Amino acid sequence: MLAVVLQGTLRKIDEVFEFDGFVFTPACSLLLELFQARTRGGTIAHGALCQSVNCPASVAGRWINVLVSMQLVEKFGEGDAPELKVALTERGHLKTMAALQLLM
Repeated sequence: MLAVVLQGTLRKIDEVFEFDGFVFTPACSLLLELFQARTRGGTIAHGALCQSVNCPASVAGRWINVLVSMQLVEKFGEGDAPELKVALTERGHLKTMAALQLLM
């Protein structure tokens, strides 16, 4: 029974983000970390974000670009990836909050 509930919740989270299988991608972990960063003050450096979710910079960079195209995150700054800052957009914040509320 619990497995059925969990599976249903995961599908609903995918629906929130309009992306089948979203919960099983690094993008989901990136958004959760960015959500926490927003509560602490806003942006997080690309390198620190990669470390916090244990994701190689190249993989995280590709997923961050996907999240940017989905208008869920935005990048700030210039230069190498470790120097870039990443933050949730308002849309990203609202969708992440909606997904988290499904877990309550």
